[in-house]
Amino acid sequence: MFYKAVVESVRTFAIACWGGNAQESRKMKVNQTIKRANKMMKNIKESFAAVIVVVVVVVVVVLVVVVVVVVVVVVAAAAAVVVIVVVAAAAVVVVVVVVVLVVVVVVVVVVVVSASIALA
Repeated sequence: MFYKAVVESVRTFAIACWGGNAQESRKMKVNQTIKRANKMMKNIKESFAAVIVVVVVVVVVVLVVVVVVVVVVVVAAAAAVVVIVVVAAAAVVVVVVVVVLVVVVVVVVVVVVSASIALA
């Protein structure tokens, strides 16, 4: 629709410009002008296609970057959770070791005291 309107405008303009020439010459010039308009429209369509390709590539690159950033953030958060769990587990192990050592010391003290009472 737009294309036909452009061709008609060019045809009208060409007829208006070269109206004083002979009929055949006018027809030839109108046809040349229409061919130029067709070529220009083809170039415009190709330019739009190139712009669309560039926009699509930019959008895809941006989406890939966003996905990579989200994955890195999620992995970092998971690593932080793992570190917290490991630290908590280490704390539990330390508490268990301390409790076992206290129990061993109490048992040794009780055995030593019992032995010394028995020997006395």
